Order: sequence, then structure tokens, then C-alpha cells
Amino acid sequence: MRPRLYLSFLILSFCISAQADLNLYNTDEINNNGIDLLQYNCLRISIDASLELEPSFLEMLSFCMNEETSRIYVEPEISLSNFTFAELSKRNVTGEQLYYWSTPIDAIERYELYLISNNETMGNEIYYNCTLPRFGPICQYELDQFDINGHSNLYIQRFYARLDSSSTNLTCYIHIKCDRGPYPSCLDWSEICDGIINCLDYPFDEEHCSQIDVNDTTYRRENQAKGGLGWLNQLPTATNEDVKCNYSPLSSSCGIERHDKLLEIMFSIKDNSTSDDCWLAFRCITPTLPSLYLICHEFCFRDQCIQIIGKKCPPMFYMPIIPILYPNIYLAYEKK
Repeated sequence: MRPRLYLSFLILSFCISAQADLNLYNTDEINNNGIDLLQYNCLRISIDASLELEPSFLEMLSFCMNEETSRIYVEPEISLSNFTFAELSKRNVTGEQLYYWSTPIDAIERYELYLISNNETMGNEIYYNCTLPRFGPICQYELDQFDINGHSNLYIQRFYARLDSSSTNLTCYIHIKCDRGPYPSCLDWSEICDGIINCLDYPFDEEHCSQIDVNDTTYRRENQAKGGLGWLNQLPTATNEDVKCNYSPLSSSCGIERHDKLLEIMFSIKDNSTSDDCWLAFRCITPTLPSLYLICHEFCFRDQCIQIIGKKCPPMFYMPIIPILYPNIYLAYEKK
């Protein structure tokens, strides 16, 4: 009978997962293993990630703490109310109640095991009673501007709705040492084993590709959510992030903003052989740099820019001064 009771709780946890909750997963990892954990204290959110595609499907997103924060030691506040598992049992508290109180899933499972086994040692385990919007194993987390009467899914929706799709931040794959170009250029996961050498110092991103299983399905997502559902395009779902695209040779990322940012970074530096006027005039006639519209409006229009280039630029120059493709292909311009 005991295994059936535990299984019933697991089924129950799935049934009530659609309710409002801030229940963390993988909280035991930090307690058992100490520091340098890749992911722990994860908040899981179910999202309909299909956008306008059929059939509809749900995707579970995990928002976790990482190895950097695992090195930070946190002590529970003295003012926090707490109970042992034995005290909770005497108060007839159920696992379902703990779930609705945003208790971590690992703690709920251990409490259910205690109710089944009545193990005296487990009965001494401490449960910290968090008051929303505080949550976590020792109530150490709080979501900014979280509506305690709302749903965590709604909070995530509002958070990503506020994100600017043209953010200047670039996601970086840090486990391969790679000179991707001037800061803040960096290697994206989609640029690994994509058939294009992106590292300027050595083809680290194309090494050992024959030894791994690479999905060659590179495609462009045509079904972008629009209007009130536009926030879905910002979510870190498989349909947004776990794909590769062939927009340009600059990157295999599907984020258009990444391509624009990389291009802007490439044209942001110059060598001493090129004057500032030459460099800016050339950038102003480059239609792929929208960030310069206001500056160029004050500096020169197309014909004026061409005249400046003719007067201020050297007979031959590189623009940009770093490779445009692979580690050794540059764009050189010669005046006639």
C-alpha cells in the first residue's frame, strides 16, 4: 500500500501543476553536493510553445540558479517561522497543502516519505514557512512585482513582454575558448559545427564535429507570433532557441538582432591608417547599420559621404578591419 500512496502523490502533483505555484525543483542538489552545480533551485513553467503551429504542444521551461550562485552561502532569517516534519504531521498538514504553499518539490516528496515511514530522523527535518512573494528552501527568493494572487506563467509572460527584441546583449557559449572578434562578440551555440569557422584564432568551433551527432536541419521559423502574442518570440523555448538559421554567413543563430549586433561590432573599430571622417562616412553609406541613422543625419548624406571618402580615405583600405568571413577573408576597397 505504501508505494501506492507515494505514487498517488506524484499523480496529484501533476494534476495541480496548472495552479499558481512557485515550487522549486532540484533543491536537494545544492544540499547534497555543495558548490559548482550547473543548475539547481529550478522554477519550471509550462508554456504553449507552438505559437500558430499545429498541433499545439506544451513545453516545460526551467529557470535555474547556476554554478556561480552555488558558491554563495545563505542562512535562513531568524524571524522565519519553521516547523519540523513531525510538527507538520501533528497539525495534519498534507503534501497538497505544502504544494500550494510554494514548498520545494524535493521537500514535499521527503515529507510524504516521512508520513509513510514515520522515520524519526526524517521527522526532525525543518520546514520553513514562506509567505508569498517569498519562496525557496529557506525563503531566500522573491520575484520583483509578483502578484501573489496571480500565476507564475503570467509573471513570465509579462517579463518577456517587456524585453526589447533588439537587446544589445549576446548569448555566449563559454565552454570553448574562441576569439570571435572585438568585444562583446562571442561564440553562440548555433555556430558550433555549422560548417563555418567563426573563431579567428583557430577553428575551435569546428573541431571534432565528426564525433558528435549534429542535427543538420537548419531552418527559418516562419511562424512568428504577432500582436498580443509577440512575447512568445522572446521565450527561451525550443522553437525559439534550439534551432539554426541561415540568414547570413555571420552567424547560424535565428536571432536577427544577433546578426545586426555582430555587424555593428565589426564596423565599430578602425586602424590608424584610416581617418575618423573616412571611417564614419563609409559607415554612413552602409545600409545595414541602422544604429547610425541619427549620427549620419548630422554628418553626411550619401553624395556628401562619397565626397568625404574620396578626400579623406587612403588609396586602399580595409572595412571592416577584421575578417568578414572565415579567419582570412577581408573586404578591401580601392579608390579609383
